[in-house]
Amino acid sequence: MGISRILVEFIRLNDEVVLGLSQPQLWSFAVVALGLLLAWRAERVPNRLFWSTS
Repeated sequence: MGISRILVEFIRLNDEVVLGLSQPQLWSFAVVALGLLLAWRAERVPNRLFWSTS
């Protein structure tokens, strides 16, 4: 979903904020980066539970 959101934001006309990108484009990049980070972390520690059952 994040990649498609970035592509949609290139079609929409929004004011540029930083480096020629609009605020929704920056948020989209942040969400994609967070998703990649979470996927990478889950791959590094595949058997670890995030909460304890004991």
